[in-house]
Amino acid sequence: MISKTILQEAFQTIYHQQPEHIYFSPGRINLIGEHIDYHGGFVFPAAIQLGTYGVVSKREDRMYYFYSKQFPSKVPVQVDLQEMTFDASFGWVNYMKGVLDVCLKKGIYFPFGLNIYVDSDLPEASGLSSSASIEMLMAWILKQIYQLPYTRTELALIAQEAERNYLGVQSGIMDQLSIALGKKDHALFMNTSTLEVTYHPLDIKPYRCVIMNTNYQRTLHDSKYNERVKETFEASKRLQEQHPHARLVHLNSEDINAYEPILKDDVLLKRVRHIITEQNRALLFKKALDQHDLFKLASFLNDSHASLKHDYEVTGKQLDVLVEASRKYAIGARMTGAGFGGCAIAFVEDKREHQMIEHVSNVYQQTFGFLPSFYTVELSDGVHDVL
Repeated sequence: MISKTILQEAFQTIYHQQPEHIYFSPGRINLIGEHIDYHGGFVFPAAIQLGTYGVVSKREDRMYYFYSKQFPSKVPVQVDLQEMTFDASFGWVNYMKGVLDVCLKKGIYFPFGLNIYVDSDLPEASGLSSSASIEMLMAWILKQIYQLPYTRTELALIAQEAERNYLGVQSGIMDQLSIALGKKDHALFMNTSTLEVTYHPLDIKPYRCVIMNTNYQRTLHDSKYNERVKETFEASKRLQEQHPHARLVHLNSEDINAYEPILKDDVLLKRVRHIITEQNRALLFKKALDQHDLFKLASFLNDSHASLKHDYEVTGKQLDVLVEASRKYAIGARMTGAGFGGCAIAFVEDKREHQMIEHVSNVYQQTFGFLPSFYTVELSDGVHDVL
């Protein structure tokens, strides 16, 4: 947590005035249900205590000024509402600019601009949804400052539209919606087809959930995220020739081999196998969590990572080493997020957490020459006002 005093003083240093508002947008982990949200599957994310802070004051003109502690510059980045075309040179500001652009295209009029200072304790490009956290922060700022009549779910859809149409990443809705609807100490069982959400306490005592960060940064633009989206929608198109109304997440795992002559592609068959089995794991995970069956939960984490490694091929060496090393002490572990680097989660007994961290750190440093980072998970409310 970053203190309000630190945020206020930093804002004053940059903008030479007192801020009027402070907002917080969390990051998220996904417990299970990976890479199926863009096919309308069931997923199990949770908002976490790490996230992005926005400190804001109103301007007399209609300009928007952005400054980030994580990406310092000599002066704040200026955005003119008359020049909203995507420009890669704007870097991180494009995530906030994209949300503005979606709102403008919806016909919203902004009578004045804003000064915005951003700080974060969320590792960038870590698989904890730093991009969606920034997008939802901007959506929440606009709702609160201009009193926009959007629900939290509608704000999540605006943020997703910005990521898809402005940033060019064909993301599902899970990240934005979990950040919008997060609830302290609860995970969200989410139907990404209907956007229906139910809340479930994440009570895994005497174990705890630990985030393991590879510190290997990637961007979704540079990763094969969009490639996986394209592959799986091609598979869906081929299968729907014989199963017209079925989504991949609705297909039966017992019939996977029967899909091979329809797909006519071994790679597409592997992608489909992951989606079908991951959907099943998400449903079983919910049942096991409600029954407090911790070892079943852990087994689903392990099976999910194996599927993401072998069938979906999105883990990578760094994540695989973290996960495999952690299992000496953890009962279950898997990557979380898009993959290609980023973070993994592990369920480890309280008294063995330090041993696990020490062991994983040693193995990882010997393998790659640098250390991973670790964070104990605390589940947070969704995007909200701080001041």
